[in-house]
Amino acid sequence: MAESLDKDRTNNVATTGCTVSVSGGGNTGEGKCVNQTNKTGNWSVMYHLITGYPTKTRTVTWTDSKGKEHKSTESYTDYSDPIWGTRNVRYSEKLTIDAKVNTKQGIATDPKRPKDSDVESRGSWEIIPYAKEKYLDPNEITRAGYGFKLKVTTNYSSDWETKVPKGYGETRLNHLERNTRAHGRPQREFMTAITSM
Repeated sequence: MAESLDKDRTNNVATTGCTVSVSGGGNTGEGKCVNQTNKTGNWSVMYHLITGYPTKTRTVTWTDSKGKEHKSTESYTDYSDPIWGTRNVRYSEKLTIDAKVNTKQGIATDPKRPKDSDVESRGSWEIIPYAKEKYLDPNEITRAGYGFKLKVTTNYSSDWETKVPKGYGETRLNHLERNTRAHGRPQREFMTAITSM
């Protein structure tokens, strides 16, 4: 079976986003992803496939060495007359998002012995003791003028690959639906929106 093109690509985009907020004000806060717009979806596909082959009977006529004619009946599987059936399969997919702020102030530095690699963590010599005293994570604390790293993780999962049925002769016809190719997994593109507060 030849691969069929995905004619409708408008449903190939899944959009998600979240807000990274600092709770409590000041220089402290979790700085994690809140108000996530996680996406879930379900869809059904009707497949037409070969479910088997019929067993038929036929009469065979043959003549023995004495010229006497005989007839016998035998059973056989007729592969030229496949039995077609349908299978309705329900699929699901899920897209989640998570984000985490990292100020890199948990990396110990020594102001008396500065190194080039201390640039991003140059305030840690003061922030680490403060975080320990307040039972906070130094990588979630920063000072004015310091930067931070925002790591966003998206996770997409689908049961498409595990549930596509197979019929005899590798048949699984008419399953072009939603965001799929005839012999592939769902073609998905992701758009991620992050808002910091």
